[in-house]
Amino acid sequence: MAQAEPSRRPSCYGGRETRDFGWLLIGYGVATLRYVVGLFLIPIGALFVALGSVLSLLDALLCWR
Repeated sequence: MAQAEPSRRPSCYGGRETRDFGWLLIGYGVATLRYVVGLFLIPIGALFVALGSVLSLLDALLCWR
Protein backbone atom coordinates (compact mmCIF):
# COMPACT_ATOMS: atom_id res chain seq x y z
CA MET A 1 0.00 0.00 0.00
CA ALA A 2 1.18 3.45 -0.84
CA GLN A 3 1.48 5.83 2.03
CA ALA A 4 0.65 9.47 1.68
CA GLU A 5 3.80 11.55 1.58
CA PRO A 6 3.82 14.39 4.10
CA SER A 7 3.62 17.83 2.56
CA ARG A 8 7.03 19.31 2.03
CA ARG A 9 7.47 22.92 2.96
CA PRO A 10 10.60 24.74 1.98
CA SER A 11 12.82 25.84 4.82
CA CYS A 12 11.83 29.35 5.80
CA TYR A 13 14.68 30.03 8.20
CA GLY A 14 17.82 29.62 6.06
CA GLY A 15 18.33 33.35 5.73
CA ARG A 16 18.17 33.97 9.45
CA GLU A 17 20.70 31.25 10.19
CA THR A 18 23.08 32.57 7.53
CA ARG A 19 22.73 36.14 8.78
CA ASP A 20 23.31 35.04 12.39
CA PHE A 21 26.43 33.15 11.31
CA GLY A 22 27.66 36.32 9.59
CA TRP A 23 27.16 38.36 12.75
CA LEU A 24 29.01 35.66 14.68
CA LEU A 25 31.96 35.94 12.28
CA ILE A 26 31.93 39.73 12.61
CA GLY A 27 31.97 39.38 16.40
CA TYR A 28 34.93 37.01 16.25
CA GLY A 29 36.62 39.35 13.79
CA VAL A 30 36.29 42.31 16.14
CA ALA A 31 37.54 40.20 19.05
CA THR A 32 40.61 39.06 17.09
CA LEU A 33 41.29 42.34 15.32
CA ARG A 34 44.61 42.90 17.05
CA TYR A 35 45.83 39.49 15.83
CA VAL A 36 45.16 40.47 12.17
CA VAL A 37 42.76 37.52 11.79
CA GLY A 38 39.89 39.94 12.27
CA LEU A 39 40.81 41.73 9.06
CA PHE A 40 39.77 38.59 7.20
CA LEU A 41 36.79 37.57 9.36
CA ILE A 42 34.98 40.91 9.29
CA PRO A 43 34.58 41.12 5.46
CA ILE A 44 33.63 37.43 5.26
CA GLY A 45 31.08 37.98 8.04
CA ALA A 46 29.69 41.03 6.23
CA LEU A 47 29.31 38.90 3.10
CA PHE A 48 27.35 36.29 5.06
CA VAL A 49 25.16 39.00 6.61
CA ALA A 50 24.35 40.38 3.16
CA LEU A 51 23.71 36.90 1.77
CA GLY A 52 21.51 36.05 4.75
CA SER A 53 19.51 39.25 4.27
CA VAL A 54 18.85 38.38 0.63
CA LEU A 55 17.87 34.84 1.60
CA SER A 56 15.54 36.19 4.29
CA LEU A 57 13.87 38.38 1.71
CA LEU A 58 13.45 35.41 -0.62
CA ASP A 59 12.16 33.28 2.25
CA ALA A 60 9.62 35.96 3.10
CA LEU A 61 8.39 36.03 -0.48
CA LEU A 62 8.31 32.26 -0.99
CA CYS A 63 6.98 31.26 2.43
CA TRP A 64 4.39 34.00 2.64
CA ARG A 65 1.58 31.77 1.41
